[in-house]
Amino acid sequence: MSNRTLELVGLVCVGAVLFAANSAQADEAAAPAAEPPATGAPPSADAPAKARRAEIPEEEVDEDGVRFRGGVSGGGGGLFLESYTMGLGGFDGRVGVQINDLIGVYAQPQLGIYGGDIGGLAGIGGLVGASVVVDFTFIDQIFVGVGGGGAILNNPFAGELHLRAGGYPLMGYGEDGVRRKGLMIGADVRMFFLEGYVLLSPTASIGYEAF
Repeated sequence: MSNRTLELVGLVCVGAVLFAANSAQADEAAAPAAEPPATGAPPSADAPAKARRAEIPEEEVDEDGVRFRGGVSGGGGGLFLESYTMGLGGFDGRVGVQINDLIGVYAQPQLGIYGGDIGGLAGIGGLVGASVVVDFTFIDQIFVGVGGGGAILNNPFAGELHLRAGGYPLMGYGEDGVRRKGLMIGADVRMFFLEGYVLLSPTASIGYEAF
């Protein structure tokens, strides 16, 4: 066999090998990607919280997390200074954060009107104040809190110690399965420290709470 013939055969063999390699690569590129085995996991971690909650048996659900805390209430009580007693009525708000099911931290502004017989003289005044409260909620329906702040009673400013407690006789959950909400019935006891005097102010209130 001549050298020219051998060169031609070699060129044909090399061409065949290159053609086969290119064909194999094209087949791999055209083949569909293999599907991962089914694991039973939800298709996406970003699926709606309500749908995820529906997939879990109710007795196994124990979701928790940081969320907004807010509420509003109205009520009344009194202001007591030594032998003097005045009636008090008004509104409270709550705006803050619920760190988890147990602990919440919020600001509680107060707006009220008080009046009564003080030393034989009828008097009336306004109260504007706010306190920061750390709140503890037990078994989802009983709360106690403690905090401090200040208030303006008609004119002078007073420091404030604030204690509160109460419960949620009607309570449910939001769509996220985390935030609780419902009817709040509570009692607040405030002590106002004013120019050497201590005014005691117990009040009862009813309102709405999201926590």
